[in-house]
Amino acid sequence: MLHKNILIKSVSFESEGYDQAKKIRQQYLRNPLGLVFTPEDLEIDRSACHVIAYDESKVIGCVLGIQEDKKVKIRQMLVIPEYQKKGIGSLLLTKIEDIFSDLGIKHFYLHARQESLKFYLKNRYTPIGETFIEVGIPHQRADKYS
Repeated sequence: MLHKNILIKSVSFESEGYDQAKKIRQQYLRNPLGLVFTPEDLEIDRSACHVIAYDESKVIGCVLGIQEDKKVKIRQMLVIPEYQKKGIGSLLLTKIEDIFSDLGIKHFYLHARQESLKFYLKNRYTPIGETFIEVGIPHQRADKYS
């Protein structure tokens, strides 16, 4: 059940919300793989659209969207474990897709970790091509046209 205090909103690079989201991205997505943010990663972040999920003032999830011509790459999607399976990830995806749809962009794609693919299928993403290794683990490209 979705908690009534959940707020989904876009934040700017280097805002307090961005800094909190970067910390949970490091903790849950990067640390398990032995990765740290590089200057190149932070340059990508600078140009990305950042959408954050809050439970009151606590950042509990995030997603990035990077415009590439007439499509958007969805990256670094995360909902912290105790908030998963409550619809928050779908709210994050919908928000970032709506932001870019309002700009006329209707093509979204991502590289899903194998364990997350079922979530993206539920959100109408379609697997494309074969699985591949990225950052040392299996991924699957998935696309969506809205």
